[in-house]
Amino acid sequence: MSWPGECARRVWMLVGQRRWRRELSEEMRLHRELRGGGARRFGNELRLLERSQAQWGWTWLETWAQDIRHGLRLLRRTPLITALALVSLGLGIGATTALFTLTDAVLLRPLPVSHPERLVWLQTRFGFSPRMFSRLQEQNGLFAGVAAADDVMLPTAGGGRASNLLVSGSYFGTLGLHAERGRLLAASDDYEGCPAIADISDAFWRSHYQASLTALGSAIELGAQWFDVVGVTPPGFSGTIAGRGFDLALPLCDESIVLGPNNYGEAWGDSTNLNVYARLLPGENARQAQARLNAVEQQLIAAMPADTLVAQRKSFRVRLESASQRPSALRINLGAPIVALLGIAGLVWLLACANLTALMLARASARQPEIAMRLALGASRARLVRQLITESILLTLGGLALAWPLAVWACRAAVAFWSMHGTAPALDLRTDFRVLLFLTGLTVATALLMGLWPSLRASDAQLSSSARQNRPRAALGWRMIAGQLALALVLLAAAGLFARSLAELTGPSKGFDARHVLLVEYPVVRGASRAEITRLVAVRQTAMERIKVLPGVEDIAAARTIPAGWESTLTATVWPKADGGHWRAALFNAVSPGYFATLRTPVLQGRTFEPSDIDQPVVIIDSALARMLFPGHNPIGETFEAYTGPKGRRTVRVVGLVADTHNWQLQRAAPPTAYIPITGVFWPASTLFVRTPLSAAALGEEVRHALGSSAAFTVQPFTALMDQGIKPQRMLTWLAALFGGLGVVLAGLGLYGVTAYNALRRRREFGIRVALGAGEGTIARQVLREAGVALAAGLVIGGGVAFTLARVLRAELGRVLYGVKAQDAAAWAGAVALLCAVALLAAWWPARRAARADAMAALREE
Repeated sequence: MSWPGECARRVWMLVGQRRWRRELSEEMRLHRELRGGGARRFGNELRLLERSQAQWGWTWLETWAQDIRHGLRLLRRTPLITALALVSLGLGIGATTALFTLTDAVLLRPLPVSHPERLVWLQTRFGFSPRMFSRLQEQNGLFAGVAAADDVMLPTAGGGRASNLLVSGSYFGTLGLHAERGRLLAASDDYEGCPAIADISDAFWRSHYQASLTALGSAIELGAQWFDVVGVTPPGFSGTIAGRGFDLALPLCDESIVLGPNNYGEAWGDSTNLNVYARLLPGENARQAQARLNAVEQQLIAAMPADTLVAQRKSFRVRLESASQRPSALRINLGAPIVALLGIAGLVWLLACANLTALMLARASARQPEIAMRLALGASRARLVRQLITESILLTLGGLALAWPLAVWACRAAVAFWSMHGTAPALDLRTDFRVLLFLTGLTVATALLMGLWPSLRASDAQLSSSARQNRPRAALGWRMIAGQLALALVLLAAAGLFARSLAELTGPSKGFDARHVLLVEYPVVRGASRAEITRLVAVRQTAMERIKVLPGVEDIAAARTIPAGWESTLTATVWPKADGGHWRAALFNAVSPGYFATLRTPVLQGRTFEPSDIDQPVVIIDSALARMLFPGHNPIGETFEAYTGPKGRRTVRVVGLVADTHNWQLQRAAPPTAYIPITGVFWPASTLFVRTPLSAAALGEEVRHALGSSAAFTVQPFTALMDQGIKPQRMLTWLAALFGGLGVVLAGLGLYGVTAYNALRRRREFGIRVALGAGEGTIARQVLREAGVALAAGLVIGGGVAFTLARVLRAELGRVLYGVKAQDAAAWAGAVALLCAVALLAAWWPARRAARADAMAALREE
């Protein structure tokens, strides 16, 4: 019979198997009656029936169904052990799957655009200006499409803030996106004097318009401008920067209308704020496109702003990078912590598998007389192995049923935790093929790890040794327990190191004291003229004067940027005299008099700013910048050239030296920083720092009373803003502590189970020893000695592994373990002490029960 015919026959036999069984039984009954002599002469009817059904081709399905039913019966007989196994598997698989889902969303998932592998990001050190982007668009045949985008937060009519994308007309076309409703911005919408129109994101459409079609044609007020909604972007698209979503997409031509002049009172055409993306030509790779892009770099340099430094022009380079793997604040902040957490969750999964392997070994050992009897009656070893593995598969599937909702809940909880400390990142947590593939592999690995070895070991039983003893012939070796204790020590050490790192991040040694400091910020809508900017500066000065005299206010100051921020830093260019004229990069901040006193930043030499320093070429530097500019010299009174934007390149004189301050991220070393007097015209947008014991709500009421009820401002504690910068570390610490606690509990349960099982196995031996005069202490010490050997081995192995991993994390992921050495004494001492305490408690109870055993009862039982 041909292959298709054979397949059709087998399917037909499967569909009608009940009818075929009835007909086969009736035919066999007829043959038995015709032959005569009864069942003995006819033969074993069941065996003949099985042989006949084997010709149908579905014997394996029948035996598999039998194994499943048998496994379910065995699991129902021990509900407590089954429940513990399911919970352990659910926690292990669920936690690991949740962490991989977050890893996939942050690091692995490509942009939800058409053919993301063909989309590249044009990386430069200084960014693109609109004029440079226009020059790039003029290069015909360079790319299949070029797009630009910039993101900006703008106040809305209801007093809130909206995240907006300013996009070129080619943006959505280059990405290959289509509107969910209405239409998307096109090239015909991007021209000088373009209409005020906008697309809204799918999330904004559903949250603000309840997915109603009335959103199309409605108007939204942003700042002082109204925009008509013309379309909705497709679901799942949150922009081209990972984790940074948007509410509205506006034409790039509306940038000057929305933002007004920049901080220098100039047009935005020279501002290098644009992120540029391109789509490769069909059949072309990134290397070929890079070669042709290098040939037009001089044309891009010619389009750079007129005040661009010569050194910056010479060092200008454009490098093509994959748009899907573009670095972002989310990836930089969360990438390393998520990878570390994924490794920790994997250790918990291994620990759960080890515990369940020990459980399956114990169950298989207890069934060895039964298994030996089955082998003696003719069952094959392969058949028994499959039956035993089926039980582990059932447990794994049950654990998977618990793990999946747990993973979904854990992902949502992680986003909710992030939202408690600021804006939640825009993450697409939908299940994709990578998550399904990972979950499938994890499930198969779990079933094999916890079922294969016990099944092979149990199926090697012999009737002569098993049936004669009528009890499990051997206890589980202590090597597995030592491995579990080693994994638990790794988890505890990781949790301790992360906790120490968090303590360092929140400690006072940052160059400033954020305690009892409130930040007063007011929205600055950039106007259309210098007169409006000057008015905003007057508003700031009035606010400072009125807040300063409020009850409870100790100090007040203003600054352009906030220390320990991420995206609010300003970069200065300096020229050390002793470096042959080569420029260096440093951070700078524009601050008011009293800034260092308000933040309690130590002044090491010289003086701080005075009101007479406004618009004067004076500067205060920190120790890091002093070491870079004047190594081995007193910087007070020295001069150097600097370019800080508003005043261009000029010579400034050092009047003060302050301690190093973490003006960028807390997780990084303090960068070289220069401080200049805050000049009113150029820095209207600034933050007020108020040192006061009052709460944010109390100060807000006082400020509103002083400035009037119509004043728009926000008040928040400085420490709350710092907490937003260390959200990844805080989340990592809490989850590491949770996984560490779960690991030590699993290890303790495993040690308890093995100790109790071995004590029960040796009850006859202990009975004889007690009968011969051994005391309770002697018996207890013998039980505890085995547990102590396993604990010592676990400490040695786990200590070596944990120390190696800590060194790797410290070297490769320094931002995860900040300010903590791999050999941190407090973290290691706490981990070892906790593990020893749990191990002693887990082994003490079985040892106590063994020491109090009734010798006569044990001997009678044997």
